[in-house]
Amino acid sequence: MKGGNMEGKKQKKKYFLTQEEIIEDSKKANELKQQGLIYDREIPEYWSSGTSPYKKKTNLLLAIFLGFFGADRFYLKKYISAFIKLFFILIVTPVSIYLTVDPNLALYAAYPDIVIVFSILFYGTAAAFYFGDIVIGIVKPRDYDFQNLN
Repeated sequence: MKGGNMEGKKQKKKYFLTQEEIIEDSKKANELKQQGLIYDREIPEYWSSGTSPYKKKTNLLLAIFLGFFGADRFYLKKYISAFIKLFFILIVTPVSIYLTVDPNLALYAAYPDIVIVFSILFYGTAAAFYFGDIVIGIVKPRDYDFQNLN
């Protein structure tokens, strides 16, 4: 059997630590701190207060008017998703339009059903992400540290 010492018994999942385990872990952490293996970090004030320095209204306006370009994501310092949105609007969208409407390729003439399905899926997904960002901007926006906006 995998795990070696289970011998046909199911082990219960443990969800809580006992007081002794907590004290033991605290002692281990203090020892590692004294050895210089782990460090204390100062927590920014807005983490402990639960609010971000970014404004909800600004984020919402950016999501509505410049959301296709990822401006709302750049504002919240969510750079990966911002660059993905920018890549899709600047590269993927023009390429998909070119592939579907260029008469020299005749992609639509050869495969009209595939082009229609692709267009519906692609632009439907893009619209869902755009409107989803606006809804998230209204309901519960969060910054890159997952803090609520003011």
